[in-house]
Amino acid sequence: MTTENPIPETPISETPAPETESDIEIIDVRVTDETPTIDDDEVRQKFNELMEAIERRAKSEAGNVSDWRVQAVEKAKETIEQTEQFARDRQSELEESVKSLQGEALERWQALTQEAEDFTSRLQKAANEAWKIVMKEEEAKSEGSEGDATPDDDSEAA
Repeated sequence: MTTENPIPETPISETPAPETESDIEIIDVRVTDETPTIDDDEVRQKFNELMEAIERRAKSEAGNVSDWRVQAVEKAKETIEQTEQFARDRQSELEESVKSLQGEALERWQALTQEAEDFTSRLQKAANEAWKIVMKEEEAKSEGSEGDATPDDDSEAA
């Protein structure tokens, strides 16, 4: 059984390919006298300028936040005042409704008691009239049994 190599073999050359100078550029990165040096004072100055810029920006942003906070507090105060006014209005309306209902209930109570008094008065008159009729009949019977009955008395009894 033979095994075949899936990768074709390429001949390896013993000598490297010649490189041309145009392909590679060599740069010298060593420190020379021409390299500028950074002074500590210059670094401090730039750092201070940066800190001042950051501070100015922070103050500006804090002012914006402060304005926003003031506006939010004013809006909340306005909302509370509106809510209190709404509550006072509703309370006034409720008090007026209660007074109206009390007045109506009082009027109805007075009408009911007046009707009861009128009914009682009518009942009392009816009872008195019924009593008078009953008493006249009793008187007529008692007079009729004694034999002194007259024709005029019969008409009164009827």
